[in-house]
Amino acid sequence: MPHDHAIGLLQDGGPGDSERLQLLHRLALNEQPTEPALEALVRAAARVTGCAVALVNLIDAEDAHHVARVGLAARCTPREQTFCHTALADAGDYFEVEDLASDPRFADLALVQGTTGLRHYASVPLRVGGQVLGTLCVIDPQPGRLAEADRATLQDLGHAAEAWLTLLHQRRLAEAQEQRLMDLVRAGSDWVWELDEQGRVVWLDGDFEACTGRSAADQLGRPFDTEALLAVGGLPPEGCHTLQDVLQRQEAFTRLVSRLVTPSGARILSRSAHPVHDLHGRFRGFRGASRDITLAVQHENAQREIAVDEGTRRHRSNFLSRVSHELRTPLNAILGFTQLMAQDRSAPLPPVQAERLASVQHAGRSLVEMVDDMLEIVLLQQGDRTLTPQAVTLWPLAQQALAEQRGDCEARQLAVTLTVPDGLQAMADPEALQQVLRQLVSNAVKYNRPGGRLALRAWSVGARVWLAVEDSGEGLGADKLRQLFEPFERAGAQRVPGSGLGLTLVREIGRAHV
Repeated sequence: MPHDHAIGLLQDGGPGDSERLQLLHRLALNEQPTEPALEALVRAAARVTGCAVALVNLIDAEDAHHVARVGLAARCTPREQTFCHTALADAGDYFEVEDLASDPRFADLALVQGTTGLRHYASVPLRVGGQVLGTLCVIDPQPGRLAEADRATLQDLGHAAEAWLTLLHQRRLAEAQEQRLMDLVRAGSDWVWELDEQGRVVWLDGDFEACTGRSAADQLGRPFDTEALLAVGGLPPEGCHTLQDVLQRQEAFTRLVSRLVTPSGARILSRSAHPVHDLHGRFRGFRGASRDITLAVQHENAQREIAVDEGTRRHRSNFLSRVSHELRTPLNAILGFTQLMAQDRSAPLPPVQAERLASVQHAGRSLVEMVDDMLEIVLLQQGDRTLTPQAVTLWPLAQQALAEQRGDCEARQLAVTLTVPDGLQAMADPEALQQVLRQLVSNAVKYNRPGGRLALRAWSVGARVWLAVEDSGEGLGADKLRQLFEPFERAGAQRVPGSGLGLTLVREIGRAHV
């Protein structure tokens, strides 16, 4: 007769069934090869009880999975066709049926019907985490009843199976927790590592190979290469110059920045680590994480350089603006007085003095032009000059720029060509564009060779319009080209008259149009 201690252990769709099914899913035993420990338990159960079949069953929403079995080939049986399903629903700590064929709960099951059907069934529930997951059961084709000693042994084996399943569950929870921690570490680093007490790498995981270009297998068993510490984001610990100096302290460190030389070039790394100690407090190594911050450091350095350059440019612009304003007043006074002297008919100057006065006037006008250019550059850089882009026909502006230089072109016997399609227009401020053309043509004349050529061309490509001024001068090397647009840089052409501001003005006008 069965031992009836109904406690509602297994209810389909009940509030506890979802948690039970999640626990079964976490164990994942039905997806793994048979566990030797559980196989040993069912062999012992069959041997002690003398039954033909012994099973460890884990029951999910649809099937009973025989995760360890003796005397039965099938790995699972539909849940409604099993004895364990009813046993768990109706029994407490032990469930036994002497003759299944005589019990209306089981008589119609396929495993019972026929001359070869099963008759005797005994089981104990398997509980893990407060949830009944299945049974350890023995089944035999002959009716019978277990002796008290065999029943106690079956219960002891059930406790052993419960203990094994509980340990497995704890291991699965630990693995899941470890995976979550690893995911967090990887989210904040590129790779993680572990060192032994001798500083040798015993474990690497993550993007070590991708970041360093080195094989993780080659790094195992070896200490880290010497890495110089960098003062990025803070100073290194006092007295420490390399990563190895810090590791020798056997102390935790955070976001320590070092420079690692790799086959693909130097990399900047941020490392954090914590020392590992055994139960007796002895140092056993480090566990740490590393992140490649090369691009971040390069970006930060570039931004810092840009900020410095902008600050320098701003101070220079302010200085030029102040100097330009201070120069204009005395220059205008000088030019005004020289003009009065040149036009004074009541006291005309002797020819020699008049010639010298003309030289003063020429120098004064050159200085005024330079001051005006300086002010123009400052206004453009500070955004204080308002440009008004509009559709500008290029031919008249180009023709005017060449006409202004006709005398010098003829004096130097330059061959001049103008190639601008009729009606070609560009969106630009007319006055500013005229300044650009005037400056470029003037340079092409001044820096040309006698008998050379000068060409001014314009053409369109899609929505863009291109302007080019070409000459046959000596040209510039790469080192001079880098200085070409800097204020007062003459690129080695000091023998040619000029202030060194013209191309700087051209650049600023171009930038103001973007």
